[in-house]
Amino acid sequence: MRVYQGDWVVMTCARGVVVPTVTLDTNIDEQNHSVLLVRASRHGYTFAYAVTSLNEVEGTSFEEGVRSSLRVPDIGRWGELRWDESRWPNEASIVRLLAIEKIIAGGPLPEVGLTDGQINQRRDAAILEAHVAAGRDVFLTLDRKAFISHGRREQLETLLQTRILTIQEFELELARA
Repeated sequence: MRVYQGDWVVMTCARGVVVPTVTLDTNIDEQNHSVLLVRASRHGYTFAYAVTSLNEVEGTSFEEGVRSSLRVPDIGRWGELRWDESRWPNEASIVRLLAIEKIIAGGPLPEVGLTDGQINQRRDAAILEAHVAAGRDVFLTLDRKAFISHGRREQLETLLQTRILTIQEFELELARA
């Protein structure tokens, strides 16, 4: 059974038991981690990609996997997202996004004149906010700098009431399941 929030699947139930939903950061390549993802699927985990835009994955080795997979919708931004791939933000989403940006960037980001690094930080924040807005359980990433290092994981997990894991940590968790 699938539970929906609007048109988006937020959790699934197998034999009446709610199983964790996992959001894959765009740096998780299905081809390189397919064995792990298949094994986790057999334990009932469900997966969705968080992408700020399909443009972000065009030409990559995992473009086909992302296009054919469930996706978590991001907040629409003019000139960056296609409107049919995004969602309209509410006040809670904006407040949450700004708080995530502040943790990831080590302070508020400027409104204009962003550097390439700040643009990446804003996208990282948007991806994590989309995960939380969709009510998903585990955010799986390889990006230690944005989401894990320097106490960021603890701050983000506390703020957002979600879990952030690396592939290696998820693999260990799965081995214990």
